[in-house]
Amino acid sequence: MKYFVDTEFNPRIGKAPELISLGAVDMNGREFYGENLEFDMMSLEVDPWLHENVFPHLTGPGMLEKALIDGFVDYLNEGKENKNDPLEIYFWVGTYDWFIIWDLFTKYRIWDYKGSANIPARHYKELKHLQEWFAPKLDFLDIKTPGAVHNALADAKWNKLVYEAVRKEVDFTAQRLDPETGPHGGQTYSTVGLDI
Repeated sequence: MKYFVDTEFNPRIGKAPELISLGAVDMNGREFYGENLEFDMMSLEVDPWLHENVFPHLTGPGMLEKALIDGFVDYLNEGKENKNDPLEIYFWVGTYDWFIIWDLFTKYRIWDYKGSANIPARHYKELKHLQEWFAPKLDFLDIKTPGAVHNALADAKWNKLVYEAVRKEVDFTAQRLDPETGPHGGQTYSTVGLDI
């Protein structure tokens, strides 16, 4: 099952980023959204940009951090057609998002490094690279966000729209591109892949 995910977070200087909210939508349109009640909006470490661009779009529900991550894991597993169904996680750019999510998975010992829920460590796909490599003429700025920009669920839905637009642009079977090197020969980017 493919999942399109986004987070909003506080990028603390010299410290691990803090999760504010997490949104996801799968290929069937099932949604997940939650906000971290343990995130302190009034902290002096909060990036001022968040007050203007993220906080106005927080809509609830609020959850304790562990409940939020447990709920996300349940959501992922409920979407699997069978227990061996691989989970594919897509972000626009996932460097911080996946770091935050994986950090919370390990913090609460939800998954071990073998990936007991069938997600290997650090495995995700970046839509920005898929779009740049395989649909460079596609202008992602023309794809409207279905809701407020910087709301994690609205941005996750936008990720799905980008994925669908890239799929329409490219015939992957005809191109016979190597998923490990991409179309630029020798440029390895294993988290992208072509199995989309």
